[in-house]
Amino acid sequence: MIMGKPRNTMRLTTLAVLAIAAYVFMILLSMGDLWEGFKLGLADGQDRAHETHFVYLKTKAGFTHYPDSLVNLKTGHKLPISYDQGQLRTPLTETVNQGFTWLKLLEKLAAFAILFVMVYIPILFFKLMRALSRESVFDRRNIKYMRCIGCALLLFYVCGQTMSLIDYLTLKQQFQFAAYELEWDQADALVLLLGFVVLLFAEVLGRGSSIKEEQDLTI
Repeated sequence: MIMGKPRNTMRLTTLAVLAIAAYVFMILLSMGDLWEGFKLGLADGQDRAHETHFVYLKTKAGFTHYPDSLVNLKTGHKLPISYDQGQLRTPLTETVNQGFTWLKLLEKLAAFAILFVMVYIPILFFKLMRALSRESVFDRRNIKYMRCIGCALLLFYVCGQTMSLIDYLTLKQQFQFAAYELEWDQADALVLLLGFVVLLFAEVLGRGSSIKEEQDLTI
């Protein structure tokens, strides 16, 4: 039993380090897009006559229809293509954002909530791993940490869906294309599933903690 505890602690520490590395890697992967988005926002701020929109598309005639074409420079052939997303540079008019003030405010609040969750989850995770490394698995604080992480993941998903829906509704009022229709870019449902899984584990730990307390009182 004494030999097993250091081994279990080492295994838990290794998994925690791998999870942290994966999270940092995910953040680093998104840094490129964040930097490009920052530069694009800066350019839009300097050019007050235009703004940039990211759109998600699907062809009105179905997936087997290719309304556009690209030239293959290696062969010189013109190849049919359909786009599923694009980046639009449009003139900024005074009427573009009329009626969307409260939606834009909600979008900004959702963005701040996502930023908060991205900082909050690693803090809770570090606290949880530190407590577990001390062999206090059924501690009530661990259950609280897991519930908070699960709720934070659900909040992340809801805020992501909210921002995506606001973008979709706003763009749908501004643009209409001949061969394409706008699509709602759904948030990653894996985050939703992960949130429920973490909450499920928290309930299992909570049940285990109650059983342990009952056994301790019996003894």
